[in-house]
Amino acid sequence: MSTKKEKSIIPIYSVCAAVVLYSLLFPLLSLLDFAILAAVGCLAYFVASKVFPGKYVEAPASTFAKTNDKEANAALAVGKAFIENLYTFKNSITNQNVKMHVVEIIKDCEKIYSYISRAPESYRLIRTFTEYYVPQTEKILSTFIELANLESTGKSITETLLKIEAAMPDIANGFSNQLDNLYNDKAFDIRTDLRVFEGLIKEDGLRG
Repeated sequence: MSTKKEKSIIPIYSVCAAVVLYSLLFPLLSLLDFAILAAVGCLAYFVASKVFPGKYVEAPASTFAKTNDKEANAALAVGKAFIENLYTFKNSITNQNVKMHVVEIIKDCEKIYSYISRAPESYRLIRTFTEYYVPQTEKILSTFIELANLESTGKSITETLLKIEAAMPDIANGFSNQLDNLYNDKAFDIRTDLRVFEGLIKEDGLRG
């Protein structure tokens, strides 16, 4: 992962406030007056940018390499967009328990789609994952953030938030298990290759 800087919107508001205030206090009768107004706006932006420089947030470090398989590439595009949204969700969620599981999901997703970019033939193993689990998880997290940001919450909303929080360990485990399934398939292939290789060594009398 990497970090990117999100600019603060406060400098923009500062320019608007400075321009409006100056216009109310001083008449704009000549080009010089408008030039001064522009200078005031620039000064307000400069000062506010120094006082409110923005913040750095985590962001995806890289994209996934394209393959020769159209379906795999479509899955990689879905995965890339999903991971980008997960970072946005993580930066917006204040509930530390939910955020912790989102971090786990991000790590597993990056590994899953990185694997697919290297072995596109394995896309069949994540078809349901990509077409169902990814959009459902995105919907659940988006709903959690929307409800958590409401100024006032009733009993129904509070219960929904608690249910989502309680479900996060199972959701995160689902992503972890999907990653394991990918590597279990590869491990099975390696074990098969080893058996064949060992058989050839024995047949050729090369075993010590």
